[in-house]
Amino acid sequence: MKFLVTFSAVVMLIFLESCVSTRPIQYVQGQFDTAQLSQYVVREPVIQKADIITIVVYSDNTAATAIYNLANAGGYLVDDRGNIQFQGVGNLQVAGLTKPELSALLDSKLKAVLQNPYYSIRFVNFRITMIGEVIREGQFPVPSERVNILEAIGMAGGLTVYARRENVLVIREANGHREFARLD
Repeated sequence: MKFLVTFSAVVMLIFLESCVSTRPIQYVQGQFDTAQLSQYVVREPVIQKADIITIVVYSDNTAATAIYNLANAGGYLVDDRGNIQFQGVGNLQVAGLTKPELSALLDSKLKAVLQNPYYSIRFVNFRITMIGEVIREGQFPVPSERVNILEAIGMAGGLTVYARRENVLVIREANGHREFARLD
């Protein structure tokens, strides 16, 4: 009896091994001009409706900045008109701005009352969604606010052996519109 179990396990292993693909899987194919790729400019993320952003205000007078940091525990939700209600300032139109542009807008509102103000601005809900022939489908938070396609695939555990690496669809939302691109 023990011999039969061992024998069937050996047969099963041989059977499984014969089903394994032996072709190499490449993520990056073709010739790449690394000098040209190093000149690629990454766009600054733009604040959009329904984004959640945190804004921490700093200045030379920490007591004076405290009022601007009171209501920021969970972040500011950008409403359907593109506004946030900023503590001590009121309504601010932020949709369509980058973080440096929002920093300049805050400067225009706070430089009169704060000495040397500066800001830490972050997207709280920056995330990507990976579906299709990846190991783990789902939504993944991106704490650094930037991700390239290889990092995104890595976050999802990689592509399955069935994935068509020459036909990867990337969908990006920008200014309320979806942009589509196919990658090889």
